[in-house]
Amino acid sequence: MYLVLLAVLLVACGGTSMPEPGSTFSGPIDISGGASSGTFTFTVSDDGAAITFVGFSLTDVRCDGFSAGSWASQASGMPFPIRDGSINVSSSSIGEAEGRFTSPTEASGTIDLRPELSFGQTTRCELGEWEWSAEAH
Repeated sequence: MYLVLLAVLLVACGGTSMPEPGSTFSGPIDISGGASSGTFTFTVSDDGAAITFVGFSLTDVRCDGFSAGSWASQASGMPFPIRDGSINVSSSSIGEAEGRFTSPTEASGTIDLRPELSFGQTTRCELGEWEWSAEAH
């Protein structure tokens, strides 16, 4: 009976896990339209309590009169705390990313790519919300 209750509780919690401390995660952003491909990368602190680096890279970017063969950016304002296995990052250089660790070495979620560009004046590139997945390397 106790095992059944434990299994029900684990399913109800959505399979959330805590990340492997010190790991770097990387994986694809399922993007179409605004770029031909994308990668989402982040690093977990040595104690596993925060994200200390977040970045993305895109190829063949097209955004409101702006295009580039490749584009990479990283978030500012770190570290971003990890709470109950959840990822929540917000930065003007990226946009917003949220997700969950599904195991100590895997995570997935969504990213709303809204990075700001500065070419004499600041412009926001609205690329939309996309799903991402990442594995520890």
